Amino acid sequence: EKSDLVESISAAMFQLAQSKQKTGDYAGAADVFKRIIIDYPDFTRADKALFNAAFAYETGKMYVEAGREFERVFDKFPNSPSAKEALLRSARAYQTGRQFAFAAQIFLKYKDQLPADSQAVPCIFRAANMYDSAGDYLASAKMYEVVYDVYIVNQKDAAKYRGSKEAAPEALYSAGLIYEKARKFNDAIRIYQKLEQAFPGSPNAPEAVFSVAICYDSLGDTKKMAENYIGYTKRFAED
Repeated sequence: EKSDLVESISAAMFQLAQSKQKTGDYAGAADVFKRIIIDYPDFTRADKALFNAAFAYETGKMYVEAGREFERVFDKFPNSPSAKEALLRSARAYQTGRQFAFAAQIFLKYKDQLPADSQAVPCIFRAANMYDSAGDYLASAKMYEVVYDVYIVNQKDAAKYRGSKEAAPEALYSAGLIYEKARKFNDAIRIYQKLEQAFPGSPNAPEAVFSVAICYDSLGDTKKMAENYIGYTKRFAED
């Protein structure tokens, strides 16, 4: 009896919220959708109501609010069919609202919470791109290093971070380039050497070895520069 009453009232509020959204009252629609969750948390479509609240904010170009509510869908209803989509849309809403650091955090949350999902590794690259958009290039480089870190996890548990083995060489090379551009030559050398040692057959390996020599040149270490140029020539130069 009580559950039937909850369903009836919640359904009526759901329709009211939809009507507000159709007339362009997106904030009003979101408020009603969220009120359903507060007043009737046992409503069978509670996850959909919260998702719709986020969608109303997104449609109304209230991107920070949309990002927050989409994340709440994932947190409050982790078993909802919309949970994973909601978390990705949270990040994208923050991105559209130019809240790049928040977007990066959500992409990383996706990686942490859903390591077996096919989007886990791509979300690390997206986080790197968000930090790049925010102008935090060193944070971007660290995100590329994370791809290698999850590759190590993948070697121990193949169900997690699928695709990281294929993605890691390019990610490490990208990190090296950022450090080199930022004149963090020792960090660049560390990354380039890690790439060459872990993935010697990668197409990025020759460039990594050559870049190590360039970095030593920039550091004024002519001895190591020469050693690495010679090593590059012996290993990769064509006859």
